[in-house]
Amino acid sequence: MKLIFNKFFEQINRYTDFLYFIRDSRKITTRAKKETHEAYLLKIQVTWEIFAEELLVNCLKLNTSQFEAYKEIKLPQKLSYAVCQTLISGIGYFDIKNASNLKKIAADILVPIHNPFKVIPKDSADMIDDFYKLRNYIAHQSLHACRSLSKMYRDKYPRQRYIFGYGVDHKDVRQEDIPILIDLYSAEVSFTDYCIGRLIEQVKRLGLWDNTIIAFSTDHGTHLGEQGCIQKQAKLLNSCVARIPLIIRHPDKSPGGRRIAALTSHLDFMPTFLSLLGVEGYTDTDGRNMWEVVTGNKREIHEHVITGFNNFGSVHTLKWHYFQNVWKDDPGLGPALHDLEKDPGEETNVVEHHPQTAAEMKTLLNEAFKLSLA
Repeated sequence: MKLIFNKFFEQINRYTDFLYFIRDSRKITTRAKKETHEAYLLKIQVTWEIFAEELLVNCLKLNTSQFEAYKEIKLPQKLSYAVCQTLISGIGYFDIKNASNLKKIAADILVPIHNPFKVIPKDSADMIDDFYKLRNYIAHQSLHACRSLSKMYRDKYPRQRYIFGYGVDHKDVRQEDIPILIDLYSAEVSFTDYCIGRLIEQVKRLGLWDNTIIAFSTDHGTHLGEQGCIQKQAKLLNSCVARIPLIIRHPDKSPGGRRIAALTSHLDFMPTFLSLLGVEGYTDTDGRNMWEVVTGNKREIHEHVITGFNNFGSVHTLKWHYFQNVWKDDPGLGPALHDLEKDPGEETNVVEHHPQTAAEMKTLLNEAFKLSLA
């Protein structure tokens, strides 16, 4: 563990010294300084992510008994680093926001003797908090969008109370803020579109366009004021959060320009893209090859898809979207059932009018999450 700590702090000190050198140099333009500063912020953030994950994974590898109790599962006695890394990622490590959350997650999954955060000095906790602030700034705020593209949608907004960074306190959001949020989100989308354009230009410049598959997707959607929700909120696990875009560009243009309504999920990405790359044999996976729907070999690969987020789960079919609490007591804004044919915006909860359908959805959640919801 000492080696992990030492390596981490050596890298951070090296980056910090270099940033001071850039700051004090008279030969470097102000713009170049800003760009270099932002690039090294990203380096520091990535270094922090690797450090924290490596620390948790190595500690878990020493003893998994408390993790087993926490997740109510049984694991083999000896686990590889890769398996422990997967377990750490699966407990929401990347959603941790500060030192207290990191300490809590360590306390939940690590036996005390192997928990490096059991007793942690305040200055170390403050440093962890600083890294998380940096991480969330880098991961969820685009300076480029705020600085320039936002003017495409809104020239003026109340910067003196601009509080919509990642992790915003929702009680501080007013109704008149919602149009501003939508406009700034549109700016982020425009910035993403600009970056994708640069990526495509570079692929063409490198001569790779004719044999390269490009896929665009994301990890989740976002709320922009629906039922008072901002950003991603599990308590309203509707399609705003659970449904994601998926655009695939393939050198074979024969299926091009089609919009396909068949249900897919993130689990289908691995078997699909491996198959497109000619890598076969991965049959023991939860996902399925969605390209068979694209080519017309199959009409569908799923009758329904499941989404899980924090303490909530959802079931999505072409006809219905259902979500409810599946863990602990907070009911959120569920149980909720939406008829997607009559109510594509999912504004009307019809769960009381269709008890049989709701019961069927709940059965699917029980099977997916191995629960016994009544």
